[in-house]
Amino acid sequence: WSAVNFWKAFYKERYPNIDTIVYVRKRMFNHTVQSVDNEICLGDYPPLQNNSAMIFVSTSPVEDGELWKDFQTGKMQIEGVQKNQFVMLETIEQMFALTQHVRNVYTDRYHPGVLAHRLGKNVQLLPLTGGEQIKLDGLQQFMEE
Repeated sequence: WSAVNFWKAFYKERYPNIDTIVYVRKRMFNHTVQSVDNEICLGDYPPLQNNSAMIFVSTSPVEDGELWKDFQTGKMQIEGVQKNQFVMLETIEQMFALTQHVRNVYTDRYHPGVLAHRLGKNVQLLPLTGGEQIKLDGLQQFMEE
């Protein structure tokens, strides 16, 4: 747990006011995730109005690395969201530590959803297109039991 504790301290210092994580894939931007009038819209959920209290997280440098780099360098922007609010996780310890740090998790990723549910977080599943939705449907059923 030493690595988890290291990352917990790191995220607590770096993001003291974060209460929401959005685990999302590159392909979901401008589809499920949209910025409208300085509010973040996530699927059919009510818009998130406090952009400074959320971070966007990817767990896949291979799939999402280029887009995250564009956000982190300012090449791409979402109105009201700062460059440091885009985080790329590379280890499971980072995912544990960051997820423990917040109350709310929106996700289109199965494993972050399972972890957040097991940690007692408020989990909202974002819709996916294609065959991967079946995993999130199973997770939704699991969370409802």
